[in-house]
Amino acid sequence: MKKLSLLLLLALIAVIVVPLTGCESKPKPQEIAAKEFFGALVKEDYKTAWESCTEETRNQMSELIGQVAKKMNPQVNFTTEQVRKMMDDNENGMRDSCWKSFKTSVKADEVYKDAQFTLLSESGNNAVVKITHKDESIELKMIKEGEQWKIGWMESFGDEVRKELDKM
Repeated sequence: MKKLSLLLLLALIAVIVVPLTGCESKPKPQEIAAKEFFGALVKEDYKTAWESCTEETRNQMSELIGQVAKKMNPQVNFTTEQVRKMMDDNENGMRDSCWKSFKTSVKADEVYKDAQFTLLSESGNNAVVKITHKDESIELKMIKEGEQWKIGWMESFGDEVRKELDKM
């Protein structure tokens, strides 16, 4: 009887302890969405990368791309709507000039391969994912639009991006 009680106790301990120590938690949907964004950049699937951004990010990026184009060549005068349509349509020239430099500047290849994506907070349709790569980390805002978690790049870094643009 003592052996049976001891075996039952050990089995109970195993049922409680093993799952706590032997398994990693499953990635959260926000973490997956953030990593997939970087994966799309790596694969140069810029249509998917663009569509994984929030509506607000796409609007603000369209505006900024038009401003940068004009600063680089004053004869170019794209409206925000024209840029947005070119980006939505995945137009080759616009796509390649914008996304390739973005991919390089955010070190997408390294981040996708080596970074840790950790959900820091979630409140309703808003979340923050911490992306840690080597000794650096950023906090990326994620916003749920419809049923999908989207990248809030401009919501996260818009002020910094605008400051850099002002220096041009």
